[in-house]
Amino acid sequence: MSTSPIRSLARDRDRRLEPGELLSDYYLSRGYPAGQWFGAGAEALGLSGVVTPAQMNALFGEGRHPNADAIEAALIADGVSARDALRVTRLRRRFPQYSAVDHLRSKVSQAYKDYNRAHDRPVGAPISAEIRARLRHGVQVQAFKDDHEGQGPVGGAELQKWLAAQISSLKSAVSGFEMVFAPDKSVSIAWAMAGPGERELIANLVRQAAHDPLSYVERNAAFTRRGAIGEAQVDLHGITAALFEHWDSRASDPHLHIHALVSSKVQRADDGEWTALDGRTIFAATVTASEYFDSRLRDLFRERGASWVQRGAEGVDITRPV
Repeated sequence: MSTSPIRSLARDRDRRLEPGELLSDYYLSRGYPAGQWFGAGAEALGLSGVVTPAQMNALFGEGRHPNADAIEAALIADGVSARDALRVTRLRRRFPQYSAVDHLRSKVSQAYKDYNRAHDRPVGAPISAEIRARLRHGVQVQAFKDDHEGQGPVGGAELQKWLAAQISSLKSAVSGFEMVFAPDKSVSIAWAMAGPGERELIANLVRQAAHDPLSYVERNAAFTRRGAIGEAQVDLHGITAALFEHWDSRASDPHLHIHALVSSKVQRADDGEWTALDGRTIFAATVTASEYFDSRLRDLFRERGASWVQRGAEGVDITRPV
């Protein structure tokens, strides 16, 4: 298991998103199962079940309530001003924008909303991967023109070179933390070679093994801070996390694993004030959560009649039904 900060764009280990690409573009558009909400913080926000692109972009991209678009539209329909409706949906402070990459991301998010409005759809309605790619490319080209006195890029290579330069100057706010739960390779191989029923059973065991250490982190390692220099560590109303199950590695071999995106937006338990998750305790709990996941997964397999066998000097564990 690994833990890393989400600095306005999330990473699958060392994979960065391209400028303007949103979290939802990566986690939700590759044919994987829909994400699922997790944590007491998610429950307090009225979140359950499937994670939508609009919810991800609102929470992790803008620091707003995940259902901000729907809430804002309902308030405006009731006569509330757009400014007041926007203020209501903010979870205290919006994430600051430091770079052109952040600006591009905001423009892409707005382009998605504009597309849905133009087609008489809810602003947060899902958009196909092909259309999202086209809209994102259009925003990138326009940003290039704005930076070059109206002159467009000569081919894709020039655009990509300019985008790479934007990434090199990236400095962004931390919108959350990514925890990746990955079982031993033998589990992924067993899952890939199993029939439909056994494959779902193995996936369920991995899901349960990921949920348990996340609950542990929520109960024992998730805090926020109070004071002029954050000298007081205080409790919070749980975490808000989006869980995504992925099935392969970047090399396209079987790699069953779960990404848990934990929002940095948390609510203090004593006064209900929205503030920031203390990342120090989250990082400190990484090894504990990782060992918890490994041990819990092996126990779950044993309960189902599988055994674990150590293999030679390589230290590779395999599962063998008994």
